[in-house]
Amino acid sequence: PAVNLLTKIANTMIKIVGSIAMLLIVVAGIMIITSPGNDTQRSNAIQIIQACIIGLVVAFSSYIIVNFVQGLFY
Repeated sequence: PAVNLLTKIANTMIKIVGSIAMLLIVVAGIMIITSPGNDTQRSNAIQIIQACIIGLVVAFSSYIIVNFVQGLFY
C-alpha cells in the first residue's frame, strides 16, 4: 500500500539527507579551522552548519510524521 511506499521513501530520504548533512558539516568545520582571520569564510561555514541542522530537523520531522501515520493504519 501507499503507506509502505511512504515509509520506504522516508527511510531512504533520511539516509541520503543524513549522509549529505554529515559531509557538509565536516566541510564547514574544515572551513572554520582553515579560516583564521577570514571572517567571510567563517560566517559562510557557520551558515552551512545552520542550514544542515535545519535540514536535518525537517527530514527527521517528516520521518516521525510518516511513522506516526503508518502506526495509525497498521
